[in-house]
Amino acid sequence: MTVSVAELSDMAEQAKDYVSQGATLLKVKLDDQAVVEKIAAIRAVAPSAKIIVDANEAWAQFDLNALFASLKPFNITMIEQPVPSGQDHLLKGMEHPIPLCADESCHTREQLPDLVDCYEMINIKLDKTGGLTEALALEKEARTAGLSIMCGCMLGSSLAMKAALPIATNAEVVDLDGPVLLGSDVEKGLTYEQGQLTL
Repeated sequence: MTVSVAELSDMAEQAKDYVSQGATLLKVKLDDQAVVEKIAAIRAVAPSAKIIVDANEAWAQFDLNALFASLKPFNITMIEQPVPSGQDHLLKGMEHPIPLCADESCHTREQLPDLVDCYEMINIKLDKTGGLTEALALEKEARTAGLSIMCGCMLGSSLAMKAALPIATNAEVVDLDGPVLLGSDVEKGLTYEQGQLTL
């Protein structure tokens, strides 16, 4: 479940609500405001949930070594796209105690050579790859390069999420909560309950 960028108290309340509904994985969206404080507040209300952080390309101006070190005590599973697409070289060779995942920087296989040694994982979204054929090819080539896989989504119905299941079933991290954020879903859509996604 995705915790949206908001004031600290609102984000903590949303995370608490998701956990009470059975969510086991929280994707926390952040900008460049009160990063550590917001994560601390969310970890306090979700002590056992897996947390991934989506920095939305907003951290290029930070001392990333110091920021990553500050986040380490909160048992973060992964940080997604800390720097803007095209500035991935800022991460090259950098020591980071939390794995990093490329999102906006990785659409198709063409970007992979620029991401090796910057990230440990890539986020595959069918909306970015243009469909399942390229998504499967990207997954294969990424794994050959030693990268792990996250399967993500844009806002969409269960129809779009079902199309991504061939990627999701092998991914280390799955973020397919698009239908939950819609006012209504398609008939016979996916069921989201107690941290599980079922057909």
